Amino acid sequence: DEYYEARGWNLETGHPTEETLIKLSLGYTIPDFMKR
Repeated sequence: DEYYEARGWNLETGHPTEETLIKLSLGYTIPDFMKR
């Protein structure tokens, strides 16, 4: 669990956090994650 938390993953949903997506230049995918 600590590994995923350190890598920027939300442990409750199993999805990357918004901060992680922005760091990876994948911020445009945030609305899609929010819909799902």
